[in-house]
Amino acid sequence: MEDRLYHIVHEEPYNHLECEAYWKEREPDRFRDLEEAAAPAPADFVREYGLDCILAYLRQEGEEGDFDEDTVYGIFRFLGRIWRLFRRQGPCRREEEEALSFWAQAGKALRGLESGHMHVYAAGMAAMLAFLQKNGFTDLEKKAFLTLLSETAPCLAARLSEDAKGEGLMDLRALLTGHLSVFETALQVNGRTRTRILLPAQADPERAREMAGKALEESGYGTEGMEMHYVPGRIINFFSSRA
Repeated sequence: MEDRLYHIVHEEPYNHLECEAYWKEREPDRFRDLEEAAAPAPADFVREYGLDCILAYLRQEGEEGDFDEDTVYGIFRFLGRIWRLFRRQGPCRREEEEALSFWAQAGKALRGLESGHMHVYAAGMAAMLAFLQKNGFTDLEKKAFLTLLSETAPCLAARLSEDAKGEGLMDLRALLTGHLSVFETALQVNGRTRTRILLPAQADPERAREMAGKALEESGYGTEGMEMHYVPGRIINFFSSRA
């Protein structure tokens, strides 16, 4: 592939050359690997949209068939949203339970990566980004998002991570513990699903009962005097005890 100019730096809008320049200087050998991985794409697409965009497209759509520029442009716009969010805003603070939906989507994206179901990964990433755009982000949420992003857009993820006090990217495996053990749990009454909540997979029965009871009450279902069957990460069923 022909060499390109890697010294163009713009704050706004998203400029893929700046991200590639950062990665090329930091990891020259791996940068060459990225260029080789993008080789199946038309050269003009790579020049216009950048390595990250093309690599994400190839991971999502595969190398077979013609390149769909509308899809490529959609990915490019998505990466631009990420760039602008983290360049314009600083971290915020929030209570842990306020971000349960974010961590549930992070777990979804991670499971999509591990299983090779890239549509699941993409859906999780889109939902995470929407949450962060609406509610801001903490340092840990930013690290988690960029770690997942690094699997498909390594240049952008590394550049934005360097902006975060030079801490670098987290190890992806570290995301399997702690916050990511949050799942959408079905709440049932006498075996019928009435609503769903986000609940840590390892929540103890007392906390699970409290959160589930409150959610069901808000949906118009009382649980007082009922027994509970709890399968962490899957269901909570309240049922009437029988003699």
